[in-house]
Amino acid sequence: MRAFFLLLVLANVAFFAWANFYAEADSQSDPRPLARQIAPEKLRILGAGVAGKGAPAAPKPAPVANANSNANTCVEWGPFLTADTIRAGESLAPLTLGPRLALRQADESAGWWVYFAPRGTRQDAQKKADELKRLGIDEYFIVQDEGPMRNAVSLGVFKTEGAANNRL
Repeated sequence: MRAFFLLLVLANVAFFAWANFYAEADSQSDPRPLARQIAPEKLRILGAGVAGKGAPAAPKPAPVANANSNANTCVEWGPFLTADTIRAGESLAPLTLGPRLALRQADESAGWWVYFAPRGTRQDAQKKADELKRLGIDEYFIVQDEGPMRNAVSLGVFKTEGAANNRL
């Protein structure tokens, strides 16, 4: 038994050495993603909802010395609300990108969530669920994910306001 254990340990060490030093890089993973970044110092991450109501105007792109300097560079800027898309396009006009500029519309499926406010504990949420069951409502879900909506009792997410109001 001891010899078998030592053989397994030796096989693991050999596999580790082969995988880390001799095997060719996997084409699906990038071992050096940070070294392949293009101008990372210009990247800014804005919080969610920055482009919403009451938010400051869309930021203007940093001036580029020569927009034609690298034809293989692809940059994506956004997402923007529909109303802000026009302002974003106007901000890019000085770069004279012409046909190289493309607008990609990403559909974000907005919906209406019908739920009862989060309860203090799981037991409190279960009491609310039992009350719903007594009223004949069998389709509900108690949110268990960490966060501010933990222990909320969800009745569903709907595509239209009318469907959400019917459920409510």
